[in-house]
Amino acid sequence: LNGDLCNALTGRSDSHALLERLYHANLFLVPLDDEGQWYRTHQLFTDLLRDLQERRDQKGTVTLHLRASEWFVQAGLVSEAIQHALAAQEYTFAIGLIESHAMDMLMQWHLKTVDGWMGSIPAEWIAQNPQANIVFAWMHLMRPDYPQAIPYLERLEAMFSDPRLGSDDPALLARWLTLQSMLLNAQGNAAECLQLCNQALELVPEKDNHVRNMIYLELAKAYEQSDDYDRAMQTYQTIIRGGQTSGNSVTELLGASGLGLLALKHGKLHYAFEIISEGIERIERSGSLPPISTAVYGELGVIYYQWHQLEQAHHYFQRSIQVSALSGYSDAELYYGVILSRLYHIQGDLDRAAQEIQKSVDLMKV
Repeated sequence: LNGDLCNALTGRSDSHALLERLYHANLFLVPLDDEGQWYRTHQLFTDLLRDLQERRDQKGTVTLHLRASEWFVQAGLVSEAIQHALAAQEYTFAIGLIESHAMDMLMQWHLKTVDGWMGSIPAEWIAQNPQANIVFAWMHLMRPDYPQAIPYLERLEAMFSDPRLGSDDPALLARWLTLQSMLLNAQGNAAECLQLCNQALELVPEKDNHVRNMIYLELAKAYEQSDDYDRAMQTYQTIIRGGQTSGNSVTELLGASGLGLLALKHGKLHYAFEIISEGIERIERSGSLPPISTAVYGELGVIYYQWHQLEQAHHYFQRSIQVSALSGYSDAELYYGVILSRLYHIQGDLDRAAQEIQKSVDLMKV
């Protein structure tokens, strides 16, 4: 509860003062900050009030959800805005918010959150909406879970072959081409991937930084597959600069991780160390650890492992596994768990080595 939010929903102008009176009267309110701006009610009391509202005025409840959603959009609290739009079953409004902001969430590997949003939308509605299919396809490709992505890609292909479904929208077309390039890269078809990426770059709107950076990422991967080391390196550097210019640490880390891994593959350990260390320094200064951090921590661990500086390698592998476990993105946890097992083996600790490899085996079964 917030005074401005309550005013927006109820039409009152004195909600902040009323909330303060309720709090000082010990009427179920708990403050959420030191300034007395935000409160919450006791969960049981909240459930009771919602049940009463639903029984007395179901249609009015929908209106309240919409007002709340609009307020949260203006306040920049998009996750809450999406939740209220879905509760109101205003799927067109909800999918617009998801489509606008899901790319940022997906880039940070918050797949479960986006999956939860999309799971609230009826399948028959999704079947007719290009944006919804784009988000689903993108989500499955980033996991990566290609069999799950295929139905959405096939549906999109049918939609974009029908001029009545908005295939002239350059932003949608750029997303569609990017999705196809991701699949082509995964299938090892670098030549076609490069072609589609260049088409997408011509179409993507100037302000659509997320999609533009994803296109560059697929370009870099395709150059790698084509053994064009110089162009791949330049493209990863473009991604890093783009992230730094826009203040997007996730984009910067994606570029740093890709460039660092490319340098590692070519034996340029000192260059990889320089790139990855700068990325880690930036994220640790920012105080946030997006899930992609697990990759850069792990790559730094690999460098120390190669240099036989085992204590530092152990530290960064453990850091990588911790971030991976927190994010729910288990691929890195698996990979670096195996390397950590090797590390314990080198150090002569066979029991810990066996424990780490067993953890990885157990993760594979999940």
